[in-house]
Amino acid sequence: IGVSNVATEIWAALDRAGRSGDFKRAVELQQELKKISSLIFAEPIVGAVARLKAVLHHEGHIAHAVVRPPQMGISASEKDHLIRNYQELCAEAH
Repeated sequence: IGVSNVATEIWAALDRAGRSGDFKRAVELQQELKKISSLIFAEPIVGAVARLKAVLHHEGHIAHAVVRPPQMGISASEKDHLIRNYQELCAEAH
């Protein structure tokens, strides 16, 4: 599981832009994806899997966001903050 599992439409747009030679757009999309990556892999890094699963669950890609030990979960407030910021970043990229 990795950051490429979220914001798949943006990853696909990045690929299309690069393949078509629209490097300016590709760089813009890469910058947006960097922001999303920073959101997912924020400190504490041990919460990264839980953050990824929270986004995937929110998007309806997985049935639940539970992580198993030794992974650590995230609080409800962190999840709310994560989802809100993720949605804003995805909207900016479009």
